[in-house]
Amino acid sequence: MIMITFCLFFITTRVLFVILKRKMAMKNLKLYMQNQCMIEENAKLRRKALLLHQENQILFSQLQNVKNDK
Repeated sequence: MIMITFCLFFITTRVLFVILKRKMAMKNLKLYMQNQCMIEENAKLRRKALLLHQENQILFSQLQNVKNDK
């Protein structure tokens, strides 16, 4: 009787462990995918910031030229 109980406990524990492991793998995959999206969005924003910075430098240079021409 004790052996049967122990075997059932072991099997139940093993099944729960497998289920938990699968849930953790899915959670990990979901977080990985979210992270990849954030990395991609970050790269887009960096490119946009660089373009805005370059545009700002051009405009500032033009402003300086206008001031110097006066």
